[in-house]
Amino acid sequence: MKPLAKLFVVVMSLLTLLCVPAVQAEDKTGTVNNYEKYTSDGNFFAAMVPSGWEKDEDITLGRSAKEYGVILIGPRGSQGTPAMISVLYYGDGKIPHDSLKSADVFITRNSRPHRLPLLPDEEYSNIGEIALAGRKARTFTSKTYVTAFQSKKILISKKFVVLPATVGFYLLQYEAPPDLAKKHESVFDQVINSFNPHVP
Repeated sequence: MKPLAKLFVVVMSLLTLLCVPAVQAEDKTGTVNNYEKYTSDGNFFAAMVPSGWEKDEDITLGRSAKEYGVILIGPRGSQGTPAMISVLYYGDGKIPHDSLKSADVFITRNSRPHRLPLLPDEEYSNIGEIALAGRKARTFTSKTYVTAFQSKKILISKKFVVLPATVGFYLLQYEAPPDLAKKHESVFDQVINSFNPHVP
């Protein structure tokens, strides 16, 4: 075989390997999602994330705010609001937002209503515990109205998983409008099950 032909075969083989997804899984809509390994800036954690979802990651701002990770933006619902997954590590407690100073502060501020009375269909769950990467994490859910496009109020379901660390804490969060909440929850489960924190 001529050298040029050999080079072509090698290049095509490498491209084929690169195009093979690391993981495939089917969600509740019957859609097969491809997953790829994501490692945060600073190597604070790694996880398998859906490769077809848009990634929102501002490394420069993250370093200054001690917020590392990515927000994944998925399919949009009938009113234009997308399903989103946040996988974040909050660092040394010097973050300017008071609600992110520690895992306890974050949980306290996000697991209870910001106003009363609640609107119809709004709700907050009790705080529970789950095992995350062999460690104890706390989890809770909420359904609250947010103001979206053209001042429309949309009910958003949120699921929070908070993992304390020796320095800072990890946050895994799923949020979606009613017509997407159940459909893509299994994608969030895949992220949780693959999550590997690097800060003890």
